[in-house]
Amino acid sequence: MNDLTITTAFIVKRIFPIPLKSLQKFIHAVFKCAQLPLSYPHYLCINK
Repeated sequence: MNDLTITTAFIVKRIFPIPLKSLQKFIHAVFKCAQLPLSYPHYLCINK
């Protein structure tokens, strides 16, 4: 996991006030739809 995915998670969290577990699923769906070769952070990693 890299800093880009965690930073993206924080930005999306600020825009969409959704629970962290839902945020993880949302980011995974966006990365998959955009065919980005990035791994998405686990919601516990975002929480720390």
